[in-house]
Amino acid sequence: MLIIVENEFVRDWLEMNYTTLIKETFSELTKEVPEIKLTCVGKKGKISLPFDRVADILNDINNLSPKERERLFDILRKKGLNDKV
Repeated sequence: MLIIVENEFVRDWLEMNYTTLIKETFSELTKEVPEIKLTCVGKKGKISLPFDRVADILNDINNLSPKERERLFDILRKKGLNDKV
């Protein structure tokens, strides 16, 4: 799973605070343990990894059934992300 963020501070903060939550949530939905890769946008605002990979991830999320999507949101809400979901 690739997560692209704006800068190194956000990348480091997510790694320290949310990597476990992301893995647990993904595992609950798919029964697989994902490899998490966080990267940041380059200095000139360009993503350092292929955009195709981002599109693949977004496509995977969009392919969740409404029930799976709602389950994902419920898990995130229970973890204290009410304002974000």
